[in-house]
Amino acid sequence: MRMRAAFPACAGLWVSSLITVVLAAACGSPSGTGIGAGTTGTAGTGAGTTTTGAGGIGHVCHGQADCGLDQFCNVIQLPPFCGGKCDTAPSDGCQTDADCADAGTGLVCDRPCYCFQGGAQPQHRCTKGCSTAADCGPDRVCDATHRCAGAPCTQPSDCTANFTCPTGSGMSCAIKTCTKDSDCGDFCVDGRCVSALGTCELAGA
Repeated sequence: MRMRAAFPACAGLWVSSLITVVLAAACGSPSGTGIGAGTTGTAGTGAGTTTTGAGGIGHVCHGQADCGLDQFCNVIQLPPFCGGKCDTAPSDGCQTDADCADAGTGLVCDRPCYCFQGGAQPQHRCTKGCSTAADCGPDRVCDATHRCAGAPCTQPSDCTANFTCPTGSGMSCAIKTCTKDSDCGDFCVDGRCVSALGTCELAGA
């Protein structure tokens, strides 16, 4: 006589539920598709962040790594006599300071107030030079050609915290190199000590 195994009533329900789950996995379900799409969307957002940089245009930066691929970390360090304004005037074709003699006294053929924008630097023009050391800022002097130059020094302590005095005689204060902010009096940007953080800007803008 063949014996039939006895299953409790709940076992039948379990088997039925299992079949339903298998069919749902094979055919797909709206909720499963939605979750998958959401995960893909999150990954896409991450990729976009990598492309546009950590902060984007206008974000403060310590270097190129803080900006997008089509941007650069711009640091503007103008001498005081520029009044904080970048020189955007076109070139007038001068080649030497002598070419500016007829335009007035104290003019130089240069670009002391030019703000680098990541592209080609424009040619010089006749423009106002410095007159005193105060026109040039810390650790700088105004030389005989009306241009700002490093102040004479004999040891690093002769210069302020963002500058140092190179080894040797007849030296002048030069911008200190760095790897972190604590190496400077203010900030370390692109390996140089500066008084303010850079700003991410579009190259050539």
